[in-house]
Amino acid sequence: MYYDKLIYLTILRFRRNRLFLQKALFKVLGLIVMGYILTMLVYLGLYLPDIISALNPNANVVEKLNGGLLFIFVFDLAQRSFFQKLPSIVIKPLLTLPVPKQQLVNYLITTSLAQWSNLLYFLVLIPFVYKTFPLYYEWWQAVLYVSCFVGFIAINHFGMVCIRLLALRYFLFRGLPFGIAILILIAQANKWAAIKDYSEYFFNFTLQYEGIIILTVLIAGIYGLILSAQKLLHRALYFDIL
Repeated sequence: MYYDKLIYLTILRFRRNRLFLQKALFKVLGLIVMGYILTMLVYLGLYLPDIISALNPNANVVEKLNGGLLFIFVFDLAQRSFFQKLPSIVIKPLLTLPVPKQQLVNYLITTSLAQWSNLLYFLVLIPFVYKTFPLYYEWWQAVLYVSCFVGFIAINHFGMVCIRLLALRYFLFRGLPFGIAILILIAQANKWAAIKDYSEYFFNFTLQYEGIIILTVLIAGIYGLILSAQKLLHRALYFDIL
């Protein structure tokens, strides 16, 4: 019941700013640049099958892409430690609003997934799936594949939220994603082919009926991470460590 009020107050706070016109101009310019980038990502998704086919003639381009997904998700987790906006930063200006803190926490955690960094992947994935899956698979496999991809992105997102909230109190968690990325790069240098084969073998399951099991596990993991993030953010507010 409070979500509509939070959205309205956020827009109102932006409009009351004395630099509203200047910020609006920068917003327009930013949207133009962003529109160009988004268009290029869509084109990348459309031409990615041709690039993979040129490098691997007569190969299933989806399976070849699966061979690199593990590295993509690990890199995604590492870059989030630097660029992902933490809900604890967004929540500070909203603490003075007449809204219960628990409702505020739930709102920010659940809506934090709608970030540009998360949406950019799908500007490449959806055109790729649209162009390639009719050649190799049925429609339900495309839905299952995209759903599992969304699940892995959400796991990375909410997992990073939990890690960065834990890092507010425990120094050890601050370098955890970067450390994981370093270990993967070391393993990549030594056993690139083995990791690539494992990635392809695992993500090919998302194209079969076993993918339903993977998707179920992902949904359960996402739900657990959301609950953990809500508790951690509420605890951070309680102990005033933001």
